[in-house]
Amino acid sequence: MDESPKQLIGETRVPIPMSKGHDRKCDYEYERLGVCNIFLANEPLAGFRTVKITDRKCKVDWAEFIKEIADEHYLEAEVNVFKDFPILDDCFETVCKSEFEIELKHLKGPL
Repeated sequence: MDESPKQLIGETRVPIPMSKGHDRKCDYEYERLGVCNIFLANEPLAGFRTVKITDRKCKVDWAEFIKEIADEHYLEAEVNVFKDFPILDDCFETVCKSEFEIELKHLKGPL
């Protein structure tokens, strides 16, 4: 599982199309249209990949994505992912179960 914030940008001027002997010309000026966050979960050996795009980057969105993965794709697992395995983020910091439960306090359903 990984996540990445992205800036959304738009053109401010119409690019000049390519013509014989000349490349397409684009202005470097752009308009900032906001940000989004992309969550990706990938399990290559199982042939599983899922992507979710959110309007912001916050702990609650991260926790909801982890819960969605567990509820939708590992529902029949014999082990509880949250009790039996530590969750590591991309900075290799262990996320303890109590922190995870705090982020999920507003969500419905057991861990």
